[in-house]
Amino acid sequence: MAVVCDVVFDDESSEQLDIDSLSMMGAQREITAYLIDRGYTPVGRWEARARTDGKAAEVSRKFKVASDRRTKVAARDTRVSA
Repeated sequence: MAVVCDVVFDDESSEQLDIDSLSMMGAQREITAYLIDRGYTPVGRWEARARTDGKAAEVSRKFKVASDRRTKVAARDTRVSA
């Protein structure tokens, strides 16, 4: 399994971040700490999007900065079921 993390900004621009964690839970902690260190504050909890095709799972969480600019982070594992 590989975890891919895309940071999507309000203007719809995005940035893919390198993740060292091998699990989704570890990746969530890693990206949360990364964004908090850069001045973002989590808004709500991680939310999962169910997939029925067995290809990938996706979770997301919103973050904001002091200027109230919102950012949504989406992490997905790229596990493929045979």
